[in-house]
Amino acid sequence: MSPVCPRWMAAGFAISVLLGCGGDSNPSGPGNTPTGPESPDTPNPAAATVTRDDSRAAAMRVTTGGGTVQATGSDGTVYTLTIPADALLLDTTITLVPLASVSGLDLSGGRFAGVQLEPDGLRLFRPATLRISPPEGERHSAVAFSYHGTGTEVFRTPMTPDPDRLELSLLHFSGGMVYVGDGISIPASVLNITPTEWEDRLQSELESYLRQERERALAGEEPDPELGANLEKALRLYYDHVIEPSLDRMMTDCSFAQTAVPRAFGWERQVELWGLGGEFSAEESRVMNATLAALENCFRETVGNCLERSDEQQMGAAIGYSRQLQLLGVTDPEFNVLNEDLYCSGNWAGTTTRTRDVYGTGSSEVITGNVEWEVNPEKSADDITYYRLKSGSIEWRLEGTDNNGCTVAGGPETFVLTPEEGELVLDGPGQVYYGGGATQHFTTVRVTCPAPQPSYTADWSVGDWLSIPPTPLPMATFDNQLAGRFEFGGGLNLVYEWSFNR
Repeated sequence: MSPVCPRWMAAGFAISVLLGCGGDSNPSGPGNTPTGPESPDTPNPAAATVTRDDSRAAAMRVTTGGGTVQATGSDGTVYTLTIPADALLLDTTITLVPLASVSGLDLSGGRFAGVQLEPDGLRLFRPATLRISPPEGERHSAVAFSYHGTGTEVFRTPMTPDPDRLELSLLHFSGGMVYVGDGISIPASVLNITPTEWEDRLQSELESYLRQERERALAGEEPDPELGANLEKALRLYYDHVIEPSLDRMMTDCSFAQTAVPRAFGWERQVELWGLGGEFSAEESRVMNATLAALENCFRETVGNCLERSDEQQMGAAIGYSRQLQLLGVTDPEFNVLNEDLYCSGNWAGTTTRTRDVYGTGSSEVITGNVEWEVNPEKSADDITYYRLKSGSIEWRLEGTDNNGCTVAGGPETFVLTPEEGELVLDGPGQVYYGGGATQHFTTVRVTCPAPQPSYTADWSVGDWLSIPPTPLPMATFDNQLAGRFEFGGGLNLVYEWSFNR
């Protein structure tokens, strides 16, 4: 029986690819020769029902220097995940959750052993290895699978052809499991599973060739002299029809690059993993150049005019791109997130509030501000930085009752501030900051009195809107917030609040 190959989805459009197929000429055996008829028009995905054994979970914080996480299932199977140095972009908590059971795939003659890898969907910069060591040993026939989420989109995934190791190489996290046993049967319903994602389909293609090689080794036969050529054929067709058409666009379209770069880079890592770098030297160079250009373009777009430390989304994206470029050998300060020249000028921006009980009767005068401070180079010294208002406005309003029982109301009214109407000072040697703001704007209030008192309007001076006494500077690294509250004594019923970020 000849199997069928999938239709590949690339960059939003479908391409039918003729491959050395991932199915087997004899679906009842695990080590048969893949063939290559044309792919079907639609995917044929499958799902498995997986039951986690959370009581057996193991978690560890793995640094960018790499590490090993190990968990043991209730049946004695040991799962060992080895993450090499520079595989992670950031220190990450890695969790292995052994599976208690797997069902939904029509297999016989063996048993499942598997583990859930978390965080699900995590992409690695270098391949990690997942070794599955059942108590009955690893020298058995086996077929390996991965899946997404909680068992969706099951696909076959390649193992090392070493007959003494049940070991998977991983570039992104999902579930990893093997069906292991002597004399296992893999029916056509399993061999013809066609995942939705092209990347998963490639894994299924490679799995067939490498499983065949493992079976040869288990039987004591010579290695297949065509193994390298078969792997090269599959990887080359994917490059020609899926990877290469995406390279130009991903260099200039950052949104497109979010999915295109991991796919292209994953292809390059597969080439290196299976020892085909010499056969794909030109293609690898093209992929790496495009990847670098795409990451640099995304970094520039993320930075824009400057990096704002208080913008967590911008900073997170910039750190990710910078780290990837660093791992690829880029040392240009233009793409180094630690380069202070990339950051905004150190401007502080935020809000202020001044509240006053005008008459001591619950009448409330409130002035709220939105301001941005910039360095005043004419006054600043090496250790003391003076800031003036770059831009800002205040909104004033008054409402309540005066001492005569009259209702007082004014505003809301907005006033634009000038650079001279505020100052913020950061005193490094004194380890304090202080400042204030006042304006000379005038307005009117409406005073409505009960009879026989007359109602009238009165002039009103807005006056000061901010007062910050000497306040300790936040000294923690990357602490970029100045926030506080100051209540003015002396019976003036004045409260000032502020919050600035940079």
